[in-house]
Amino acid sequence: MHLPPLSSPVVSGYYSSGDVSIAGDVVMAAGVILQANPGYFIRLEPGVCLGLGVILHASEGNIVVRANAIL
Repeated sequence: MHLPPLSSPVVSGYYSSGDVSIAGDVVMAAGVILQANPGYFIRLEPGVCLGLGVILHASEGNIVVRANAIL
């Protein structure tokens, strides 16, 4: 049985606002919200997986989700 190669992870169905940086291979389920207030940032490192409905809000400090973390 021949299977086609896996495609690159796709990021879709999420909302981001402010200074948000997402590595190329991050996987996010629908409904993810990433919001950084002015003066703060959110960074998602390679291999991060964010599940359905995850909300990250950088309101009083920066958020860095380290490589390969699963939320």
